[in-house]
Amino acid sequence: MHRQLALYVVFGVTQLLIDWATFLLLVHAGLSVLMANPASRTFAAVIGYLLNGSMTFRGTDGKRHLNVGSFLRFVALFVALTAASTLLVDAGAQLFGTRWLAIVKMLVEGGLAVISFLAQKIWVYRHRHH
Repeated sequence: MHRQLALYVVFGVTQLLIDWATFLLLVHAGLSVLMANPASRTFAAVIGYLLNGSMTFRGTDGKRHLNVGSFLRFVALFVALTAASTLLVDAGAQLFGTRWLAIVKMLVEGGLAVISFLAQKIWVYRHRHH
């Protein structure tokens, strides 16, 4: 568990920074929060899925858990968390204005990272015992 958590934090911070920077660039380029957030999260999620599936949540037998089942579970989790993220970031933008958008985005994604870790460990990359 300690190894998984350490790798998840390293890859999660990397993924968060990619998402955050891409989001800010897209908003600066003129996209709305409702368009920029799903786009930036999708870009970062591809990287996160590959890193976490091949390294973080690797089985004790060393096997990677990158397969159709884990991918479909990842997509379901991604859609749910992206909807939550987009609604929360947009609400934050409406409430605090775009001046605080970078901080709102970081706080929302940081909070969702905890939920994401637990869901990925327990459900997305679950190990089947034969």
